[in-house]
Amino acid sequence: MEPTHCPQEVELLKILKELQPIITAALDSLDNKRPLPQEPNYLGWAAKSLDFSMDSYILLRESGRLHGSKILIRSILETVIAAAAVANEKGILFKKYYTEIIKANKMFPKDEARQAMVTNQLNELTRIFQQENPEYPIKCVELKISDMAKAARLPDEFYKIGYSTYCEFTHGSFRAVNGKLNEATDPIDTSIVISCALTMLRLLQKHTSAIVPDLAHFEKRQIAHSMVRLTESSPAAA
Repeated sequence: MEPTHCPQEVELLKILKELQPIITAALDSLDNKRPLPQEPNYLGWAAKSLDFSMDSYILLRESGRLHGSKILIRSILETVIAAAAVANEKGILFKKYYTEIIKANKMFPKDEARQAMVTNQLNELTRIFQQENPEYPIKCVELKISDMAKAARLPDEFYKIGYSTYCEFTHGSFRAVNGKLNEATDPIDTSIVISCALTMLRLLQKHTSAIVPDLAHFEKRQIAHSMVRLTESSPAAA
């Protein structure tokens, strides 16, 4: 499948490819600084996951497989929302681990042995967090993506607009499967992934000792090319 990208999309992909080695270098700069506290540690893992997803996004996008690239964007957004929530609000990370333990065990029969295993997992999780910080807020509450979005305090493009829109591609909504959503999302796909990369780098810069260069010029280029991309894709421009 031959890629057919407009010049602005090519430039946006170029920005994304330039940000990839910056994330890798930022993570490499943390290698000799372990062990980290729980939250910064999670940010490192989230950044690595984002790096993998960005790599796949670029491969799909440059080969013209736009629908496949769109399916990745929900997970990219969720990774960044979770990272920002963990960084901004103490206690979110424990709730996230708790939620994952509970969900993972829902697929098994509820019996005494399984319940004892879950209890042991939660006790060990509590021990790890309180060993690091005796004052850490331990709350056994299941966490929703909306809870993380509230704690993340990111612009609407991440959750209210971005996440809800790209969920349609993973849920097989009518608009997504029949292509009706492509016109609205094609011009913003890559810009949203760039925003996620920049946000993750800023989180690493603020909450860890990772070495991150100045990112302002990437943001300026993103805005400039995104505005032209949107203008060229509007019905009026057509």
